Amino acid sequence: MMKILNKSDLNEAKEILLNDGTIAFPTETVYGLGVTYDKYDNYLKLVKAKNRPDDKPFTIMCTSFDDVKDIVEINEVTQKIINKFTPGPITLILKIKKMFLII
Repeated sequence: MMKILNKSDLNEAKEILLNDGTIAFPTETVYGLGVTYDKYDNYLKLVKAKNRPDDKPFTIMCTSFDDVKDIVEINEVTQKIINKFTPGPITLILKIKKMFLII
């Protein structure tokens, strides 16, 4: 089932994600598909939906620096980059902490 949500429906989008659903959302350049990152079954949903090789990594979007530091390794240089350029349109490619590896 698919339903189009508006900005006023953010709580509904949140509930979809918390119940292991999948959402589509606009970014600056393309539409993305989103699931919560902490369950292997959700990862498999994205692999299947995107017909993607299962060894190709996905982007993780975070809403706060606390989320970032819980998921990836951050050294002093990375910390300075984050402090200087966020919030803002920046992509960082960082090493994931082992406890978050799902494969």
